[in-house]
Amino acid sequence: MATAADARNPIANDWSDYYGPGGTSGVDSNSMSIMESATGERCQVCHTSSNGGSPWNPYGFAVRQAVSGNNWEAAFMAVEAMDSDGNGDSNLDEIMADAQPGWTTTGNIALMADGSSQPVPDGDIPAASPLDPAAAESFACCFDTGDCSVLTTAACGAAGGTPDTANTTCFPNMCPQPVGACCNLEETCTDNVAADVCIATGGTPQGAGSQCSDIAVDCGLEPFVDALPIPGVLAPVGTRPDGTPQYQITVQAAQQQLHNELPLTDLWTYNGAYPSFTIEARVGEPIEVIYVNDLPPGGHLLAVDECSHGPNYYSDSPRIVTHLHGGHVPARFDGQPEYHIMPGETDVYEYANDQLPATLWYHDHALGITRLNVYGGMAGYYLLRDDFEDSLGLPAGEFEIPAVIQDREFNADGSLLYPTAVQDTFFGDKILVNGKVWPALEVKKGKYRFRFVNGSQARQYLLRLENLSDPEQSIPFTLIGTDLGLISAPIVVDNIDITPAERFDVVIDFSAFATGAQIVLRNDDTTSPRIPNVMRFNVIEAVGHTDAIPATLRPVTPIPEGEADVTRWFRLERIAEPCAGNEWVIQTLDGPGGVPTGDEHWDDLSEFVRLGATEIWEFENPGPIMHPMHIHLVAFQVLDRTLLSGGTLLPLGAHESNTWKDTVAVPAGTRVRVIARYDDYLGRFPYHCHILDHEDHEMMRQFVMVNDPAQCDGDGVCEAGEDGFGCSDCAQVSGAACGNGLCEIGDGEDCTTCPADCDGEQSGGGADFCCGNGGDNPIGCGTDDQDNRCIDTAADLFCRVAARVQATCGDRLCEGQETATSCPQDCSVPACEPTELTDELSCSDGLDNDCDGTVDANDSDCPIDSDGDGIADLDDNCIFIANGPVVPDAGGNSQLDTDGDGIGNACDPDIGIPNNCTVDLVDLSLIRESFL
Repeated sequence: MATAADARNPIANDWSDYYGPGGTSGVDSNSMSIMESATGERCQVCHTSSNGGSPWNPYGFAVRQAVSGNNWEAAFMAVEAMDSDGNGDSNLDEIMADAQPGWTTTGNIALMADGSSQPVPDGDIPAASPLDPAAAESFACCFDTGDCSVLTTAACGAAGGTPDTANTTCFPNMCPQPVGACCNLEETCTDNVAADVCIATGGTPQGAGSQCSDIAVDCGLEPFVDALPIPGVLAPVGTRPDGTPQYQITVQAAQQQLHNELPLTDLWTYNGAYPSFTIEARVGEPIEVIYVNDLPPGGHLLAVDECSHGPNYYSDSPRIVTHLHGGHVPARFDGQPEYHIMPGETDVYEYANDQLPATLWYHDHALGITRLNVYGGMAGYYLLRDDFEDSLGLPAGEFEIPAVIQDREFNADGSLLYPTAVQDTFFGDKILVNGKVWPALEVKKGKYRFRFVNGSQARQYLLRLENLSDPEQSIPFTLIGTDLGLISAPIVVDNIDITPAERFDVVIDFSAFATGAQIVLRNDDTTSPRIPNVMRFNVIEAVGHTDAIPATLRPVTPIPEGEADVTRWFRLERIAEPCAGNEWVIQTLDGPGGVPTGDEHWDDLSEFVRLGATEIWEFENPGPIMHPMHIHLVAFQVLDRTLLSGGTLLPLGAHESNTWKDTVAVPAGTRVRVIARYDDYLGRFPYHCHILDHEDHEMMRQFVMVNDPAQCDGDGVCEAGEDGFGCSDCAQVSGAACGNGLCEIGDGEDCTTCPADCDGEQSGGGADFCCGNGGDNPIGCGTDDQDNRCIDTAADLFCRVAARVQATCGDRLCEGQETATSCPQDCSVPACEPTELTDELSCSDGLDNDCDGTVDANDSDCPIDSDGDGIADLDDNCIFIANGPVVPDAGGNSQLDTDGDGIGNACDPDIGIPNNCTVDLVDLSLIRESFL
């Protein structure tokens, strides 16, 4: 029989550290490895399940009862007894005798606490045997906390409990429950709640006699106290001569209060706002967006895991690249993860808007740090409209609400909390809508159109409406659109099951509710940590939009399955990886349910899709986690969803049946098929899981859009229907362009060949240093062909020695080093239609307006740019102070002239007094311009 030793053995000491008084109540890998070596099991030392928790095995219950009675010495002795001869399983009879007086030592083990003889599933632990009648009688022992233990009357009294001799079991617990404050699951507080009732509803009791008003009672952030922010609409900063509006999106650090009980939170934002300003665009009307990286030096806002593809090369440098999610755009403007820009750099995108109206959104897409950049605040709406949708009379203006839902977790100082290591899934413990934790919105009695986006890292939401005064009332949503546009007809649904990156376009009708009614948007998804609240609607007296929703919307024609030219098969898997331990991948299969071909990583190019083809893509998910799969470039339709085991057909959601989508949920144990037409644009496009930790490591691949290889005639001339991806007639050349603010060393630029970008004159305002040309620079790199990192994030110094992007003849974009000679089909001179017949007069628009083969500052027709802001003096409304497309003026918009007097705000001392005809020193700038 084992007895307490003067010095406890390692197991008992280790157990004491974690479970004893003042311990951490948790078990680390070290303590578990010791326990495992002694018993061959971990959790099953005390539990019947390897996952822990209830039910307990008899030994675990015995130790637990001893602990519940504060009989720590008995518990320690029990642990020692288990390992008295190195084999805990054979010592269970000794353990029971030490840990729980009154239990039999007949056979191997004693009776369960409820008096039953219960077999234990684990074969290593013998079944229970009858209670020894001679043993001391035990009863339920009640404690002030409401807890119950089965003890002898003597042991109960010694432990500070009260014996309940009417009950010999704690199942159910009949002990009186203390009444006090209860911190509810949604972080509200309720007084006078019994402890067991509080626990049963997911709450946390605050102690007998406690009150919500007590200083010691802190249930978290109070919900529904902040008004829902509505993102403003982004205004253009200029207009190109061809009429194309120009917008500027600057990525910059900012602080924002995300709840009125939180300190300011440091964020990385678009234009200083989280979420960012909404871009309103029209179908068929292209826009230009100038992206500027104005982030501070010194590395990333959040800890960066360098196991991920991207950070393993670029470390924690603050890279950005913006993806228009759902946009039908050329590869060059798709936000390719490798086409990032560093602080001080700019890039210019053009969005043709040649697709159906939809709820699009823009967010960061930098390779390996997308999860961090989005979590830090980089997201905004892009609403594409047309005349037909406008004519439907849907709720608009104040009755149209964009609402992006995201989960976050905060440190005590208000800063964002995010794990350093890439995760299988990350779930925050707070829900934000439009950047506020659990906000509230006053609504008039009428219909509102909500454009919901799930912008979370991994969390799936099951949204439902609840009337607080009548919780059983059924309040429907009217579904009118999904990811990529309106559906054929409205559909009434009871809830919204929305996975990351999906969009739901719904109408909620508040007209029938009484003034003062409070309608809560609930989340019924039970993923831990559970968060039941999303936001609240407070109904006011005023009447809002009361027009009926049209019975038909925009017809959606199914793509016939028989139209498909090709079917592709993919498996979503987690595999071992030495740095992070594992990674998520998309494996190409050789057939349905087939064998992986070996292609599963970002650089494995195996999917070459012919321009104009219709294809079926089939995703199978044998793993335990749902994957929301997103395909760039295309709008697809969901064909079906089946169980992998048995092939049972599962019903599609209302948002998935005959609708236009770009993201689809592939639940665990299922197979999902989608069909799409692959049109218009050549080049590489990503497809990936939109759980952002998965996307970053390494569940993202590329497909390549190509022309039909049969059209390549091999005559050495790049002709229509040929391209550089699969035809030797078409060259792939550097995509670098001197003057774009990017010092692209790997594409031939350096301090000599392109001083505008590489000698400290970067248009984005980077630090003054010389990069390339084999000379010294502050980073000390660039001269060694094997060292192509050239990055010093702390000093904000960035040279890009690695090649950046290739321009490919045949992709319909004349860019980089392509010319009319090298690529006539993209850069044909006849395609240039002069808008200025003799001289280049518009010298800051990026266009060759006089068709002489040179653009803007490279054209001898163009005058100087005195303030170096990228706007030639002839076009500049403030020539002495930089207020061009890269450097915002005092009003926050380049070339802004609020009072319309011809003087930009950056120079105008009498701003706000239009055309006052008062000449001052600044007005002389206009006189000077007239003589240029």
